[in-house]
Amino acid sequence: MSSPQTHLAAVLGHELRNPLAGAVAGVAAAAELTEAGDPRRKLLERALDELDRTAVTLDRYLDLGSGREPRRESTDLVALARDTVRRWDAVVVPSAARVVAEVDPVLLRQALDNLLQNARQAGAASVEIQVDIDRGRPVLIVIDDGPGIPAELREQVMTPFVSGRGGTGLGLALVGEIVDAHGGSVTIEPGEPGTRVRLQL
Repeated sequence: MSSPQTHLAAVLGHELRNPLAGAVAGVAAAAELTEAGDPRRKLLERALDELDRTAVTLDRYLDLGSGREPRRESTDLVALARDTVRRWDAVVVPSAARVVAEVDPVLLRQALDNLLQNARQAGAASVEIQVDIDRGRPVLIVIDDGPGIPAELREQVMTPFVSGRGGTGLGLALVGEIVDAHGGSVTIEPGEPGTRVRLQL
């Protein structure tokens, strides 16, 4: 049975699917009609990549909201983390060259993306993702040097619409749902300064 936050994600995914498909088609057509040397071509291609990524993520949210199992595949978590941090100017600190796990890479990338976005919006100047193995299980730890989450909110921020950082409160709730769907857990700890969010898969 889906939770309120996964149900909301699924509803939004369903409602946005058709207009998003129209946007993808429009941007793709504009890119095709733009000369290869035109600087606008690169911008259109980048926009198309982002729209395609969003469309795939919405499909996975629909799966999550309908109670389907994550679409697991053998994934190098170090490579996935490095691909994600490029959008946020963060760093990856791996314990090994490769840390492989059976996960849904689209959903897990979105979980990391939400955490990185939260940290930046809260004012963090430095963010890193540690990738490790703890007692045979993969773990991802997102560490930031922002103002941190108040102790009284630390137990509540995984609840929809509760935010210690001025956002909607949905990002962390969906992180929890994604990790839970993988049979894992999320722990939020105070940093020195900032916050440590530990995703145990």
